[in-house]
Amino acid sequence: MNCWHCNKELRWCNDYDITEESESYSVETFLFCDHCESETLVYLPKEKEQDDDTKSIVSTTE
Repeated sequence: MNCWHCNKELRWCNDYDITEESESYSVETFLFCDHCESETLVYLPKEKEQDDDTKSIVSTTE
């Protein structure tokens, strides 16, 4: 994934489990740009079980 500001590749730093802190997201990923020092957070939506036992992404309200 490239930096929004300088278009250089972002470096992965950490993943955080936020399932208990957030109703909509399960993982927060922290990325850093060594070139311009921008920080980027990416959120992975939680999956919700449907009535037919399949999973779908929870609509985000945050």
